[in-house]
Amino acid sequence: MKRKSIFILLILLLLPAFVKAEMKDLKLIKQYNTGYSEAEYMGDYIFLINSVYDKNTDHAFAAMDFEGNYIYEHDNISDFTHVLFDYENVYIFYTVKEDNIYNMHVESYNPKNGNLINSIVIEDVDSFAYTYYFHNFENSIGIESHGVIGTDYVVQKDLDSFEAVSNFGTYSEVHLENTNFDYLSESQNNDIYEYLEDNNIDLDTLAGQSILVGNYYYTSTYNWDGNGEIKPNIIMVDKELKDYNVIAANNNDFYDGRKIKSDVINITGIIDYDGKILVTLRANGSCILAQPASERFGNECHDDTYVQIYKPGYNIYTKTDGHGKVIVSQDNADTGEGITFEAIPDEGYVLGEVKVTDSEGNTVTFKDYKFTMPSADVTIEAAFVLGESEDVDNPNTGGFITISLIILLGSIVAITILKKEAKKELQH
Repeated sequence: MKRKSIFILLILLLLPAFVKAEMKDLKLIKQYNTGYSEAEYMGDYIFLINSVYDKNTDHAFAAMDFEGNYIYEHDNISDFTHVLFDYENVYIFYTVKEDNIYNMHVESYNPKNGNLINSIVIEDVDSFAYTYYFHNFENSIGIESHGVIGTDYVVQKDLDSFEAVSNFGTYSEVHLENTNFDYLSESQNNDIYEYLEDNNIDLDTLAGQSILVGNYYYTSTYNWDGNGEIKPNIIMVDKELKDYNVIAANNNDFYDGRKIKSDVINITGIIDYDGKILVTLRANGSCILAQPASERFGNECHDDTYVQIYKPGYNIYTKTDGHGKVIVSQDNADTGEGITFEAIPDEGYVLGEVKVTDSEGNTVTFKDYKFTMPSADVTIEAAFVLGESEDVDNPNTGGFITISLIILLGSIVAITILKKEAKKELQH
């Protein structure tokens, strides 16, 4: 009995050689067409800039929750409204013709609630009424005109002052990064992309950034077929850079089910939000059938931005010694889901030991071959030994080894008692 128990322990130590551990799929749970807009993320909602449509209405900027509901909208004030966003403030500027001259209004708003913070008016900017570029600098904003002869302006971010300048050659534009999210370092990204390149993944299609969710890195890519149908993909790479999977997006109704002929799709970002994966895509090309965001402009087709939300479940792996199999009710689950499994030995074998652990090395308690999914991947290990069916172990009673020890101890106690009784009989 003791040798049998030691044999089972040795089998469990050798189990990794028989791992069944496929990388699983992701589930697309939400998808929004946000119109001709730029989509940014504040951490708790999607922030949308310029020409957002809701019932065919333009907004300078708006906020949408992750259920697709608008939290607030700020309507375009004029045909020349421009927006700048730096995660702390939203700046808009627009020109209004008053008494035959153009006055430029610059306003700042709180991006979390859309409330006005401050505003200034720059008077008599007649030649400033057409094409604008709005730049974010260290402590100010730069407004410059193109295509017309005019004056450029530098405006303080608090909107307390402004000055006219002839050009912006002395300024360097600031790269903004959303502090609400943890981005991978450039070195980590380079390691991931080098690994993907070694596995013949086309780097020209990558999003330019990756995220880490659980034990996997994710980045996005895309492909298209000969009919002009473009479909995004997500590349899933394990943290050890030893395995990867290209996951086709589950989006047969992409572009709201309407046909678009397009040869370009910009994957503008992929982020982690509350354990979910958010992918932002921007489609551009010529429309076969106009999109809702494009119908305002006649037959001309404008870009549409799409936000996709994926939910990665935790994986359930199985390990055996090759003399049986483990069948699980599902191979991917969310935290808190109930999981059932069976350990089925091959002919001539019986179940020796079952162990359930998570990816952090913690033991997962199970009863009647059922357990609750933790917030981590789970591995179910089973060892089988030669034996008859009546020796089948029930792991819910503590395992074969535990039962063996109990029987062994019980036998020792029984033999000791019998010896004492026999000794008393001899003395009498």
